[in-house]
Amino acid sequence: MLDDTAAILISSNDTSNTPIPVDESPVKKYGFITESQMSIAISYSGRERKRVFKITQFLKKQMKPNHGDYSVFFDQDFQHEICRLNGQHHLHKIYQNAKMVVVFLSPTYTDSRYCTGEWRTIIDRFVTTPDNSEEKQLLLIKLGDYDHNKLDLKATDFSLNGMRKSNEQIAETIFKRWEAIQKNDNIS
Repeated sequence: MLDDTAAILISSNDTSNTPIPVDESPVKKYGFITESQMSIAISYSGRERKRVFKITQFLKKQMKPNHGDYSVFFDQDFQHEICRLNGQHHLHKIYQNAKMVVVFLSPTYTDSRYCTGEWRTIIDRFVTTPDNSEEKQLLLIKLGDYDHNKLDLKATDFSLNGMRKSNEQIAETIFKRWEAIQKNDNIS
């Protein structure tokens, strides 16, 4: 049993291996983090996990000063929350409620039943809404050639060509979009 002064490691992905005091743990403070609105939710094919993980790590470093460690939803970081009965429903709610959604498109994205389920949720939110006011909150990033038709994307739907950018550059682009969304929300 841990007391209030004990320390725990929140994520095995924390490369610093610095324990977070229990008092400061978001899990203790908020319970299930993914049941609150995430700042950015990431959708990707499992075959792209290594690269997306690296990009997400760079993004988290940029987000951390103002938004904390747990503002970016990367499924690997929240297995303890999403592995449950009806977990796919919970996962879809994360994409429905996130302030911004980033989709990493690749040849295998449409081959995954999880990705296609996430995509249906994402497309319902951003494309089929009558006023389409949230469209700026969706960022598509191309990590490889993919079938536009399987995703119902049009030639006028642009994605960032991540095949020509470093992981750091992609993270910077995501962060710039995030900042623009934040500024836009503060103006409204």
